[in-house]
Amino acid sequence: MDMPVGKLKRVEDFLPPQDIIMNPTYKDLCARIKKELKHTTLQSQKLLQHQAVLRNWHVGRFVEQFARDSGATRQAKAKIIDDLAQDLHLQKRFVYDTCKFYRLYLKPPKDKNVSWTHYQHLITIDDVSRRGYWERRISRENIGSKVFAELLYKEKVGARMHVEVGRDKLKFTRGEPYLYRVMKVNFANARQPEMVIDCGFHVDVTQYMNKQLALQGGFLVRSVKGEDGYQIKRARNDNREKIYTYKAGLKRVVDGDTLDAHIDLGFGIRLSYRLRLRGVDTPELGTPRGAHAKEFVESRIKNCAFLVIKSYGLDMYGRYVVDVFCDADSEDVLQVAAQGRYLNQDLLDAGLANLWR
Repeated sequence: MDMPVGKLKRVEDFLPPQDIIMNPTYKDLCARIKKELKHTTLQSQKLLQHQAVLRNWHVGRFVEQFARDSGATRQAKAKIIDDLAQDLHLQKRFVYDTCKFYRLYLKPPKDKNVSWTHYQHLITIDDVSRRGYWERRISRENIGSKVFAELLYKEKVGARMHVEVGRDKLKFTRGEPYLYRVMKVNFANARQPEMVIDCGFHVDVTQYMNKQLALQGGFLVRSVKGEDGYQIKRARNDNREKIYTYKAGLKRVVDGDTLDAHIDLGFGIRLSYRLRLRGVDTPELGTPRGAHAKEFVESRIKNCAFLVIKSYGLDMYGRYVVDVFCDADSEDVLQVAAQGRYLNQDLLDAGLANLWR
């Protein structure tokens, strides 16, 4: 078949007007190729980062729908996330973030300029309109995730009117290590309930119970270590607020408000957990203030033989919320608990954290 006869088109006829160069030189050719390579690389990167956003949205959807369909309670859902993190070699924080991401964005986001790291910061914003405002700014102004974290931090500081260093004060109670609560447990196959010592962190013991004390559920006891093992003595019940206090060895400082530690529960039992400082919120680690907060914590506790922590239970990310007390000049755990520096408040007084209500 004969092709229709027409005017032969030039390469320039297929290019946008701004890319047309009259009488191009070799230098112009290099510049044009370099521009095209850069453009396609950026487009590919944006496509990949958007695919990561969509992937993580679907991960959150799978977990949320499974928990809903199985009728999981909040504790059961936390157990599901723990198992997923362990079996799939994922960070628990990542799984929690994907779940919250799905709950806040019931449809997959379409903007390719907003990365997953952006969204990890965006999901900390409860106000929908404010979250939308920041999404539009990120896309329009091409704001990187680290810069966005810094801007968001400044906004939160302004919103909380944190204008005076040392103005915010935390209410706290100094605990007493080796003080425990007796708990009555009804085992499924047992003929009668059994009294156990509640060590916290979902751990209890029975082998050191002193039968002669005739203890009941709710009584407080004190553990005293002797040559023949541990002795249990009855303690005053008005010390109830002092329980769940432990000696801990620092593994590492994760960031300004998060630590990894070995925890001595007493009775020769030691566990490793990630701890979150109660009542304070430090900036993200990728920001200058976040790095300063971490350095401050490291300097405070680097010469301490141990820390004393008082636990207040789990947060939504599976970390134990604690008060931390330290003293580089003492190796007496009872003295550090009673007189050591209160690290949570030190961060506030130094202006390196916000009060977290």
